[in-house]
Amino acid sequence: MEDGFPVVVVLGLAIFGMIWIGSEAGGDFGVGIGEEQPEDMVLYSSDPGTIGESNEDFRTIYFGDLTVGETRGNVQAYISERDKISNSTLGGDKVVINYNATQPGQGQVGFEVLGRQSQGQIYVNVNGNEVFKAATISGAEPEINISQDNFQNGMNEIVIGTTQSSLLQESVYTLEDIEVTVEDRKFHDHTTYFQMYQHELESFRPSNLTFQVPVDQSIPQEPLEINVNDQTVFSQRIGRSTQGVTITPQNADLSTGYNTINFGTEG
Repeated sequence: MEDGFPVVVVLGLAIFGMIWIGSEAGGDFGVGIGEEQPEDMVLYSSDPGTIGESNEDFRTIYFGDLTVGETRGNVQAYISERDKISNSTLGGDKVVINYNATQPGQGQVGFEVLGRQSQGQIYVNVNGNEVFKAATISGAEPEINISQDNFQNGMNEIVIGTTQSSLLQESVYTLEDIEVTVEDRKFHDHTTYFQMYQHELESFRPSNLTFQVPVDQSIPQEPLEINVNDQTVFSQRIGRSTQGVTITPQNADLSTGYNTINFGTEG
């Protein structure tokens, strides 16, 4: 394959719930003769809508631009739902990524800080060069850009770790949705995931996975294949077009928690 499939992907999950309003008759709270009229006190004011009416709750998951096939594009060097990094006098845990590059350009590291213990700093090193270092709060989502100068042809080492705030206290960070990408030219697939909750799965209706192959950006010598939780939902040789696939809990084997989706071609 001489070129890849840059596609824009939108996955819409339609979730429906029911709003129900009830009331009970209480005691007699009237005002007796000679008593003063009490002031009205509004504790909570809201429009609940019509009793028994179902309101649609629609959540859209946007995967963004992605590239698969043999071409130049953003290659996923690492992806993880959750990892822990730590540092203490007795050792610690780091996330170490070894990426074999062909013609690397710039890169990016992204994650969300789910929680932390103590005041250590998160750092990111690329081939021994420090590209990020900061004490990060829970809920933060730093976007860490890596310049092309930090990469080399061949093997590259990317380390995500934390410093120790003091000799007597361990530094621990829990990171979620960790992804490391490198702009490179090579054959690659694209794997990511989306999360579903129990109430979403119970009220799930068939939803469309839509994607677009832009003009003059693909040479479809092999079929583009889309798998959700290892179930093939699309396999077709396509050029410039807009496509849609119906996703159901059955054909995609959807479950609560994280679900994996993969876009690829046969190399």
